[in-house]
Amino acid sequence: MTKHCALLWGLFLFLLAGCADEAVFEASQEAAEGVAALTYVEDELLVGIEPTAIATRAAAGEDLAATLIRGAHEMRRYVFPKRPAGAQAAAGEGASTTTLRLKLPPGLSVEEAIAGLSDRSEVLYAEPNYYAHKALTPRDTYFDQQWGLHNTGQTTTGYLASGTAITRIGIAGDDIDAVSAWESTTGSQNIIVATIDSGADLTHPDLVNSLWINPGEIAGNGVDDDGNGYTDDMHGWNFVTSGSPNDDDEDGHGTHVAGIIAAEGDNQLGISGVNWQVRLMPLKFLNALGLGSIADAAEAIYYAVDNGATIINASYTYTGSQTVEQNAIMYAREAGVLVVAAAGNMGVDNDVTPYFPASYTYENIISVAASDPSDKLGTWGGAGSNYGRYSVDLAAPGVNIYSTVRQALTGTGKDRDGVAGYEFMTGTSMASPHVSGAAALVWAAHPDYTAMQVKIALMMTVDKSSEFDEKMVAGGRLNVARAIAYVPDPNSAIPPVAPASVATVLNVDGSVTVSWEDLSANEDGFYIRRQEGTGEFVSIADIWSSDTVTFTDVEAPDGVFLAYDVAAFNGAGTSARSTASTIVTVLKAPTNIRASASTDGSSVVLYWDDNSVRESGMELQRSTDGVNWSPLMELSSSGEYFRDYDVTIGIPYYYRVRALSDTVANSVWSNVTAINLNGQSVSGSADNDSRCFIATAAYGTAWQPQVMTLRSFRDRVLLPTSIGRFAVESYYRLSPPLADFIAESPLLRRGARMVLAPVVWLAEALTPSAEAMATRPQEETTPQELLVRFHPGLSDETIAALLQSEGLSLIKILPRAQVYRVALDGEANLAEVIGRLEKRAEVDYAEENVTVKLDKP
Repeated sequence: MTKHCALLWGLFLFLLAGCADEAVFEASQEAAEGVAALTYVEDELLVGIEPTAIATRAAAGEDLAATLIRGAHEMRRYVFPKRPAGAQAAAGEGASTTTLRLKLPPGLSVEEAIAGLSDRSEVLYAEPNYYAHKALTPRDTYFDQQWGLHNTGQTTTGYLASGTAITRIGIAGDDIDAVSAWESTTGSQNIIVATIDSGADLTHPDLVNSLWINPGEIAGNGVDDDGNGYTDDMHGWNFVTSGSPNDDDEDGHGTHVAGIIAAEGDNQLGISGVNWQVRLMPLKFLNALGLGSIADAAEAIYYAVDNGATIINASYTYTGSQTVEQNAIMYAREAGVLVVAAAGNMGVDNDVTPYFPASYTYENIISVAASDPSDKLGTWGGAGSNYGRYSVDLAAPGVNIYSTVRQALTGTGKDRDGVAGYEFMTGTSMASPHVSGAAALVWAAHPDYTAMQVKIALMMTVDKSSEFDEKMVAGGRLNVARAIAYVPDPNSAIPPVAPASVATVLNVDGSVTVSWEDLSANEDGFYIRRQEGTGEFVSIADIWSSDTVTFTDVEAPDGVFLAYDVAAFNGAGTSARSTASTIVTVLKAPTNIRASASTDGSSVVLYWDDNSVRESGMELQRSTDGVNWSPLMELSSSGEYFRDYDVTIGIPYYYRVRALSDTVANSVWSNVTAINLNGQSVSGSADNDSRCFIATAAYGTAWQPQVMTLRSFRDRVLLPTSIGRFAVESYYRLSPPLADFIAESPLLRRGARMVLAPVVWLAEALTPSAEAMATRPQEETTPQELLVRFHPGLSDETIAALLQSEGLSLIKILPRAQVYRVALDGEANLAEVIGRLEKRAEVDYAEENVTVKLDKP
């Protein structure tokens, strides 16, 4: 019996010891978090004393602490540096400094005590006794894999969708400094982050405690308790099947995004999210194939705003802006909601090729590029992160990011490391949630901030790098610790003054430089807007610098009346708009004109690139000496081809072309090309030619998709190699006469297309995916679907009759957007129906319901 009692007592003490250790640790963690909120000891002061004052006060027998501050008590005296009695200071070393550690009397604050000592001659300094505390490094199993949060120089290996491995070696410190940020805050449950994605694994142990719970809904009762139009939406909504998101995340992408933002930190399991306390609202609009319609994405934005989301993470991209989504983002802006969007994974410049929603210019959007573990713009395979000097805001970790995935994917083709519920992924989809989590941390530390103030804190505190300087607005990578500690200019409590004296200059290359006078002393940057013709002013750039007073619009449209205005902004708001400056741009000149002779020498064929969309025609001139020019032909419409029959063998001919306009100035002349009719080219080079002569003749224009595929194959596969360059040069020497022969016969053109078909197929297969995607729209259209918004006040009967007259059947109504999602008759022409609807007085707008294809490397 005694033996059994001893055993039970031993077991009890063992369990008690184990529980005590864990309890002590948890208490220490809580204490550390509490101390993190306190910056200094509230009733103590450190005071440096002038050395001679010490001896003077001591000789007089005075209590030094009491003479400095009535009622203060000297707790301890520090003398630095310490020397033996009689020892002399080393050369260049100052006298010993005495510091008093004072206990302040009740009712006297540290700030008041410091102010009272400011004019005392014997006081060298007075400052708070600041706390120092350990960094809150989480004990999560795979935290050492999360280089984006804590980069120690570790090596990580992730995989592309194709199975290609990506191995990266980190550089210590090239991270978002999350560990330091957690010393200040680990988040707040008052902040809700909505993820508009492929859903989330709601049973994942690293996410289950971070889920948003709808306070107005009763689970599983089949009733829309809160009356928001969605029944049993306890944790969000599935806009694919119009139900609860409990069908899990078939793709795994949304769960990965969710874990980066808010995986439970320091639970000794899996990973740590950027934010340990935030509430996740998963909103599913992407199906198992990574496809989702913009109508569903827009409805998800409205849902997020209406149900209390503070931040929306949008890790999806598409080309071609959509009005329905723009209106939803503006709705979020009016509600003070921040939208964090992935810049895209095509390795292209978003200033030139916009990817949405990241490229919308609303001030509540943060566009995010992906960085790698060595603080470079992320690359993978043949592509990489999108960027944009004026359209992408900042970078965040996006290569080899370890995070949560749907647990059921373990052991499938989407699982690479065999760890249940965790996986590496790469892309700007992973960079965006780092910023969303960081924004939530900043808001937790500063709950009174507006969305704009949070964005300013994130943008103004990036870790600058030459790798990012000309590729994004902020010129650096996210640093959340610095963002939390950012102290705004006290003057930014009021909006800035509007700029003045806006001027515009047309540059030789067709760009427009805008300059202005800065009349404000408290702005964080400037917004630039542009108007084309009589259209509306549209934001085209954010300048995050108070010192910049010029902007060059390299994408200025040609041949049109333009107007520009400027406004200054800071955390308190935006100034009034400046007076607009107007300018008329000339047409963009044709380029790359080339000449080739027919086989019998009876004619010269000319090709060129037409770079304008507004010309009324083309003018060609010819010369025999390159100095004296004569009119050759005016084409009544835009063109890229002309045959000159009025030629003589043995005479050199020089040609140039320009675009004509009926409303603005003509373009400048193109480059000059020359040819002798003995077949010898006088000038020009095949290397920089953009034509595939035979393909152009076969398909009728250089801009047919098949011709563009062949050009892409030439540029990406052939020209980088010496053999390929030789083949291209030979082709351009030999092909023009054959192209002329083919172009003259419809039968030969059909035959050439048949011959070229397998060549085009092979070129498309061999062309790197990034280039192939860049030459074709990424988005696909939901078969025969439209989004239509009618003027307010129309009756249901009127709308139904209008839809019926166009052969449209109602799929659903997006109530918050006031948009009708409708299906077309299978035989109807989408563009024609849109054109007719937009002409009707009852219609605000009509557009395709674009389908987003998840952009995964």
